[in-house]
Amino acid sequence: AHLITKTIWSATQYGLPPYLLNPANLTPWFETLLALLDQPLPEGCPSDVKEAAMFVPFKVKKRVACIFHRLLQRFGNPKQTPDGPMKEALAGFARHFQDHCSARCLQSLLTLLQHHASLPSPLHTTCLNYVEEAISYKVTYRLLKPMIGALFRGVILPTLAFSAADAELWDEDPIEFVRKEFDIVADFSLPRHAASNVLLALATSRPTDCLHEMVSTCSEVLQRSLALSSDMPAQRERDGALLAIGTIHERLAKKEQYRPLLEPMLKMHVFPNLSSHLGFIRLRACWVYGKFATSILRRGKSSDPSHVKSVFDKVLDCMRGGDLPVRVRAALTVKMMVQSKCLESESVLPMLPL
Repeated sequence: AHLITKTIWSATQYGLPPYLLNPANLTPWFETLLALLDQPLPEGCPSDVKEAAMFVPFKVKKRVACIFHRLLQRFGNPKQTPDGPMKEALAGFARHFQDHCSARCLQSLLTLLQHHASLPSPLHTTCLNYVEEAISYKVTYRLLKPMIGALFRGVILPTLAFSAADAELWDEDPIEFVRKEFDIVADFSLPRHAASNVLLALATSRPTDCLHEMVSTCSEVLQRSLALSSDMPAQRERDGALLAIGTIHERLAKKEQYRPLLEPMLKMHVFPNLSSHLGFIRLRACWVYGKFATSILRRGKSSDPSHVKSVFDKVLDCMRGGDLPVRVRAALTVKMMVQSKCLESESVLPMLPL
């Protein structure tokens, strides 16, 4: 099965074989691939994510998920079929896939995502990539819409949150942690990056349906974790919520409903984290301020200049000492705040460690 799915992937990666353009020929192949995706895992499935990545049944599911994602992304939009002699046939394939296949694929991949904690990273990422693509289409979004709240709480936030693997790398090799944080190429294969893309797609394409629920959920997580500064699971959830808020900061800043509430939120939930005893929380707080420095805080737009001054002082403190990942992120936040002119140059220059 693994060899067959790899062959199908290779055969459909850059173009569709004419044989598959006929729905009568596509259907048996589609049903077989979907059955492989839905097939229960055999006994003895490894619980460790690294071992799971080498487990052949997971490799098969990953390859099937890649095929479905490619079919939807490249060949599943009737409005984007390329010109040429095959245009009408490709448009017919796209309509057939949209109407009869895409939602069934989405259902199977959402079922897999319910067990995201045990999924190998490549499979986890591909499932989320398909969800991101499915947001754009009426047929698939109709299925996805009632599940968005559960998807955000149960899959997106936990995927965004600081993980045990992140903590292990932070402690054992902080230089490698920093390198991975800024490895743009590797980002595309990581579940966290894919989850961020799903979040952005929802906030951009479906804000009326999604934005309020996502903001409310993040607010609940932040409020709940505020009094649990020593509880590691709560603080990791907090990290995920802050990452979610920072990811959609531009969308929130453009909404009159949310814009007046953003700076008070930063004061209450982010500013105290610049002094947290947990390094990853200090890093996330610096990152969040770096994001908002380009929107609500830029060019002196802050409603409370003393708040921005205090933030700048705290970020400089983070840059001067502590864990290497925090120092690097704090330095980048200082750069963002200076470039965005969050403070007057006269007040910034004396504070910079020149």
